[in-house]
This record gives sequence, structure tokens and C-alpha cells, in this order.
Amino acid sequence: MSIVIHKILGYKHVDLEVDNVTVARVLNGSSLALCASTLMQMIKDFLARDWKVTVSHVPREVNMVANKLASLSCGLPLGMTSYTTPPASVDPLLLVDIM
Repeated sequence: MSIVIHKILGYKHVDLEVDNVTVARVLNGSSLALCASTLMQMIKDFLARDWKVTVSHVPREVNMVANKLASLSCGLPLGMTSYTTPPASVDPLLLVDIM
């Protein structure tokens, strides 16, 4: 994934919004909770690559489109999924966002 994002798309700055405040704190280095987790260490290693990553907490209720996209990804193989148009199940949430 880092090769796709970094090398092909050329991103140098990524804003990572997470809906778990504890995870945001751990990734920002302000909490030791979950630090022993192998998954958290893998995520930290990924974030330490040659780019700037800003991690922030955004409650799930505030970012329903991202939450829906994340739930749609559960049945997909590991990797990056890109949409040229939003999936139909996201349309109602996008309408709520613009109002």
C-alpha cells in the first residue's frame, strides 16, 4: 500500500482521520496504550515512511461517508481501492453532508 500511495500517486502529506481517540493518541505518541500491539507497531512503521502524516480524531458520527466506505472495504482483499464515482450506498450520506 505504501508503494502505491507514495510512489505511484506521489503523496508527500497524508491526513489520517481515525474514529478512535485512543488510537489517535497512540499514533501521535501521547499515549502508551496499545503500544505492545503488533498491528499498532506496523501502523507506526508505515506512518514513519518518507512522508508527513497528520493523525487526528474525528468521531464516527461526524464522518459517516468515511465510515460507510470503511465498512464496504471489509469484504475486499487487502490493498487500496479507488472509486471514480461514489458507491450508490454512499449517495444518501453525501446529500446529508452538503446540507
